[in-house]
Amino acid sequence: MGNRVGTRQKPVIMTKAFLEEKIVNELALVEGLNISELQRLVKIDGVERNLVLSLQLEQKSLLNIGNLWKFTLLTKLEIANNYIEEIEGLETLSSLQYLDLSFNYIKVIKGLDGLINLGYLNLSYNEILHLENLDNLKNLETFLVRYNKIKSFESIYYLVQFENLLCLGIEENPLMLIENARFHVLAVLPQLKFLDFVLVTENQLKEALLLYPVEKRSASKNKLFLNYDGQHFSSLWETHPPDKEAFVDGLAKGRGFELLLESDKNFRFLHSFPPAATIAEK
Repeated sequence: MGNRVGTRQKPVIMTKAFLEEKIVNELALVEGLNISELQRLVKIDGVERNLVLSLQLEQKSLLNIGNLWKFTLLTKLEIANNYIEEIEGLETLSSLQYLDLSFNYIKVIKGLDGLINLGYLNLSYNEILHLENLDNLKNLETFLVRYNKIKSFESIYYLVQFENLLCLGIEENPLMLIENARFHVLAVLPQLKFLDFVLVTENQLKEALLLYPVEKRSASKNKLFLNYDGQHFSSLWETHPPDKEAFVDGLAKGRGFELLLESDKNFRFLHSFPPAATIAEK
């Protein structure tokens, strides 16, 4: 699954000292400043948060994410190819627009609630089972979660709420082994411009909507609300057997309550009496 960090490298903890050294070295390189003088200033006053807008921490053998809380102006953070198992310590980084956590060992998506301005998120090459806990990322435009362990299509339905999502990378997950999976994804997320780095054409989208004629979508419950007319129910049942079992004829015509009680003798008997108000008037 890609080129992960070498297993023989000694793990590193992301401490305050580690970050300060990394930031000092980057500033000295970019700005052409004296490293010794920068180190002296950092020891006295610490690192000024407005000096750090981007951090590259790739292939550092990091075990954790920590001590980033003060860098609230950070807009780009790359922590790919490390030993990270848990997403943490990012809650205060509300200015972050770009986050790369690919090639790690993450199993659960969490700890991203505060990243309200995030537009790019890369979680490819991890061990993720479900797409979840992303609800606050309304500005998400590019989401890469390739080479994970996602099996259920519910994770695709979950993405309906992200109206700004234009680029999705989902290949090499078990759910994409299903027949016509690409077309199914496009039917659920027709706003996509790129799916697995391949441009979505108008013809592909038309074919997707013919195969999966979805008419109504709702993000409120993180799933699709399907509104099929009679001629489409057979194709729906082929791909969604539970829907066939739950289907009640006439429910869509507003007769649900009547249908449920029409075979109830007690209900019909009680319903035959006039309303109480009518009896009282007499």
